[in-house]
Amino acid sequence: MNIRFVIKLAFLGFLGFVGLAVVAVRFVAWKDAQQARVEKQAAPQIERVVERKQLTFSDPTTPTVQDAEIFGGVLTRLGDAISRKDVDAVGAAFDGERFTDELDRRGVIDRIPGSRARNREECIQRACPMFGTSLAANESFQWDQVDVRRIRWSSDRTEAIVSAQHRHPLNPETVNKVRWWFVRTPAGWKVYDLEELDLGIRFTELLGLLLTKDVLDQLGTNPKQLQAGALGIREAIAAIVVRKNVDEAERHLDAARRIKLPPILLAIVRLIEARIFIEKLNPEEALKRIDEADQLHPNIPVSGVIRSTTLTLLGRPDEALPLIRKYLDEIGPDADGYLVEGAALEGLRRPEEAAAAYRKSLDQAPDVPEALEALRRVLPEDQKAELGTRLTKAADPVKLYEEVLTLASEANDTHAIEELLRGLRLAAPNDVRGITPNIRRLIEKKKFTDAATEMKHGLSRVKDAEKRQVLNTYLYSMSDADRHLEAYNAIPKDQAVEAFKILASDLEDALFDDWDDKKPDNIAKHLRGLVAAHRKQVPSDVWLGFYDATLLQNAKEYEKAERGFAAAHAEYLKTAKPTGEKDWRVDQFRYRRVECLYSLKQGLKAFAEIGPEQETFQQLAYRYAGDSDASGLENLVAARRKRSPDELQLLYWSAKSHELRNELGLAADEYLEFVRKTNDEVPNYHMAATQCVRNYLRVEQLRDARAAVMEFGPDVIHDSLRAAVLLAEGQSAEVEAMLAGFAERPNGAGHFYYDEDFARLMARPENAMLRKKYPDSRTTNRIRSKD
Repeated sequence: MNIRFVIKLAFLGFLGFVGLAVVAVRFVAWKDAQQARVEKQAAPQIERVVERKQLTFSDPTTPTVQDAEIFGGVLTRLGDAISRKDVDAVGAAFDGERFTDELDRRGVIDRIPGSRARNREECIQRACPMFGTSLAANESFQWDQVDVRRIRWSSDRTEAIVSAQHRHPLNPETVNKVRWWFVRTPAGWKVYDLEELDLGIRFTELLGLLLTKDVLDQLGTNPKQLQAGALGIREAIAAIVVRKNVDEAERHLDAARRIKLPPILLAIVRLIEARIFIEKLNPEEALKRIDEADQLHPNIPVSGVIRSTTLTLLGRPDEALPLIRKYLDEIGPDADGYLVEGAALEGLRRPEEAAAAYRKSLDQAPDVPEALEALRRVLPEDQKAELGTRLTKAADPVKLYEEVLTLASEANDTHAIEELLRGLRLAAPNDVRGITPNIRRLIEKKKFTDAATEMKHGLSRVKDAEKRQVLNTYLYSMSDADRHLEAYNAIPKDQAVEAFKILASDLEDALFDDWDDKKPDNIAKHLRGLVAAHRKQVPSDVWLGFYDATLLQNAKEYEKAERGFAAAHAEYLKTAKPTGEKDWRVDQFRYRRVECLYSLKQGLKAFAEIGPEQETFQQLAYRYAGDSDASGLENLVAARRKRSPDELQLLYWSAKSHELRNELGLAADEYLEFVRKTNDEVPNYHMAATQCVRNYLRVEQLRDARAAVMEFGPDVIHDSLRAAVLLAEGQSAEVEAMLAGFAERPNGAGHFYYDEDFARLMARPENAMLRKKYPDSRTTNRIRSKD
């Protein structure tokens, strides 16, 4: 199951870590400067004693309109100050004294040697400017939209913990989920602490964890190393979340893994690793990393979300559901959280509840394809119309349509496909990606008049560069429906020439398709009617002559047909516009002329008169070989040798003529010479190598066959033919080892029997046991198909 889960960049834990490191280094400087006065400055009578107890807050509640306006207003003004890089205004929104009280409660002030009073006072003085500098310098932590989701009140309502979502001004899809700690002051509500919920930790808690002796010592001796590790963590998050590049994330994490990290940062590394394993669909390893992270630091909010995602992937949705619901209770409506909740409910086979969760996710983030795809999975057929309606609410309906359509098509969900298309046409009526599938859909439903109307409307609405796409969709779909003439008559006159070429070419292919035993008898009639219709509209089109000759060829009037192709060719050359590249249309005239002369038993005349010579030679050689005409092929090779005695292809076709005469040893020798003088970029190379081995095998020149197999290598000689040579040599143990290696694969070893020489040799009595162990699955499949 593909579960979308986004771990966003932690603005303080990582993007702002350098600023925090500077704070810590400054504390180190206080320690060094004051170490000598530690004993003298112990003056408890003047120092403030802070009551160290955790404030009690209520359970999270939905904010009233008035509360949302008050706190949202403070955060909106803060966001505006950050975007303007107004350090003073950012700092003014922060209460340094309450922030210091929180550090004092955590025992941070006590860990700074010297006077508590002096340390505390200096912390208050430094707090607001540092807060302003850190946030104003952070390009990623910006917003122009604030949505207050949950509030926890202190018992006296002088403080509040506010959960809010912030959208980046340049990228509204980027949402930062932040929990803010507010205190009421004479100047109004101010911030004193914050926590990025998706992969961060509370500001004061993080600072307290960093200001330990080990970290201070590390920062004092080599601050750049620790900062480099933190930078690696930040870049790893960006790689896995923004670019979805697992390998890049792994590379960035190397910098963090090479150093000794504080437990909190190591916990974050483990959660990133868990996220990587989720992307790799390895939830077992992801769960191990989450367990380690929780042991290192149990209070990272997003850990529960990652764990619930992982448990769902592991098929333990009953454990996942309470975790994600606890998270949602804390932060309020959240697109990612609802998506995970829906996945857990889907895993519990509660589709109606899962659909409700997916709907909530889409309400929060209408453009998320994973949520719309998930809704598609759980909706019953009679409710699929909601998919199209949801699509119309997306900011980019075309992008969303394409992503969900792929999955719906893989699932063969025809109802969903139709409703998605309906939604796209409502949301983006002039987009070619909605017009072309609708044309195909109408033709599949045999609504040909409606399809023609849609084609014409599409040509009038789309960009010029997209008109061909609309036209081709209509023409090829109508060709598949065997409605060629009807399609031609519906096309605007200015598109008639291109339409005629496409439709007539399709009929021509069907006319000479030797593989289709069920082709209609009236193809020639359809082509004749199409030619007549086109002649009325565009009588000067040179391709009319080509298809007149095609009809003559089909009627076996080869002399007239050849003259017609030659005349049409001459007319085409008068109008053709050279582009510097090979014109494949010219070759159509040549090919048809050669075919007509070959049918008249005048292959050598075609070779002598119709160029280019090399193309004509190859065409005729294949025709003689296909008809097992050894004499004709030998005469053709002789004629070519007179003109081009050094032509290497003559070796191949000479070998083929020996093969046709059952002179297999001679054929094998010439194939071998051809392969040795050419390479795998030359036409017929691989066929020559295969036939060389096969012919040696059939005349029982087994040493030569084995030598050729070794010389050409396994990339050229396929496994079944190599196995056939081994069987001929009596090396059944080696063959069994080969077959055993394929037995565990999806298609097994049965495909070996498609090689006629392997099947022939495997049928020998001495291979009965091997045949019983690895039977011919083709026979089994045929029996099953009859049943």
